[in-house]
Amino acid sequence: MESSQRRVRFSIIIPTLKRQEILKEALALLEAQIDKDRDEIVIVIGNNGPAKARNEAIKRSRGKYLLFLNDDSFIEIGFIKSHLDFHSRHKSESAGMVGLTENHPETIKINAMKWLVGQSGLHFNYRFKYTDKIRRIPWYYLWTCNFSMKRNFVIKNELWFCEEFPTAAWEDIEFAYRAKINGLKLYFDSNAKVWHFHQLKFEDIKNRFISHGRGLYYLKSKLPVNFLPFLIKNKLGRFIILILEWRIMNRIRNIMEWIVKTTDNYPNIIMQWLVVKWKSDGYTKEAKKMSGM
Repeated sequence: MESSQRRVRFSIIIPTLKRQEILKEALALLEAQIDKDRDEIVIVIGNNGPAKARNEAIKRSRGKYLLFLNDDSFIEIGFIKSHLDFHSRHKSESAGMVGLTENHPETIKINAMKWLVGQSGLHFNYRFKYTDKIRRIPWYYLWTCNFSMKRNFVIKNELWFCEEFPTAAWEDIEFAYRAKINGLKLYFDSNAKVWHFHQLKFEDIKNRFISHGRGLYYLKSKLPVNFLPFLIKNKLGRFIILILEWRIMNRIRNIMEWIVKTTDNYPNIIMQWLVVKWKSDGYTKEAKKMSGM
């Protein structure tokens, strides 16, 4: 096993579920850059969520480096080289690298999507300038759509993804916090770029934030209070969730959703309110499910 692991350079881990066509396109781009004699691609069907799928892939992997991607991550030229160059220079087991992820222009069509990648600040918002220089970044920018780390660091510290998280929401942040506690040093390189090729309809965006809310239910017991998102951070956040459960709030949500779907121009505050409401709906749904209600 040890000699085999030395021969394998990258284990590229991709969880997927019912997205064969987009995955084929992503793999074609990957195969044009990898060394087929030294790299492996580990694809796992994520029936029970991406956390479990990634854990299964890590156990199967043989590479020195683990490289995490989504099934709709379209890599740019020089992507693999950027990750390899980083690890060649940063030999410490605790060093990991995040690359730049942006939504492909072809996926930004409906107004709600334009809002999500523009005004909202909620989608791939790195909050620092993109430069050609590799820079150190906070642990909470560890997003598994474009991230690499040493396999030994994961195995040695038993850094498995928490399988309590049912969807692709917050499980990578929870993983990142435990990695940081164990000494992770996270860096960013904008040259390692992928396009997020996922065209979201309005209902997809809505379901995405409902999933975020479901994930918040599990996140609340995993991170220190000062790192928790507002809705689960303190009594005020929980009070807001309680208010948003009122029946009248569901009627307001339906009206606001109708406005967004049927008009081209609407105030930013409407979408911001909807996001909070959707997250609250997801959190409440998961809480009731776990309490047996």
